[in-house]
Amino acid sequence: MHHRNPRQRPRGRPSPGPPRCACTAHRRPARSTSYPQALPAPLREREARVALLLSLVGLADHAAQRPGELSGGQQQRVALARALANRPALLLADEPTGQLDAETGLEVMELLRAVVRSEGVTALVAAHDNTLLTLADRVLELDDGVVREAG
Repeated sequence: MHHRNPRQRPRGRPSPGPPRCACTAHRRPARSTSYPQALPAPLREREARVALLLSLVGLADHAAQRPGELSGGQQQRVALARALANRPALLLADEPTGQLDAETGLEVMELLRAVVRSEGVTALVAAHDNTLLTLADRVLELDDGVVREAG
């Protein structure tokens, strides 16, 4: 079996948005956001990209906080920033609001939509919450293994 370095992800591949916070007990938002870029980018470029992404998700003032000091919504924002760190063409998000209350979930989805548009990324979001459908440009349904246009 061939084992590839898990930190090396081929460029141009989809970027999965983590279902939970991209932070770990030892990674603060700035470090967590820069982690996917550790190999492909010079330090100054990574730092600038981290600052931009944390600013886009409204966490520029929280870059040094410990993960346990962030709310659930803030943790999802870190996850979004991290998923966008390597400038993916496609962002995959499976139930990104599943563990958030309705109000925070809506805020995170509105932020996701705005950031994805500003970054020029296509997002494929799987969700069971029908209130989020209004934020989608296109809605598809999966019914008994068949994908259909919703409507």
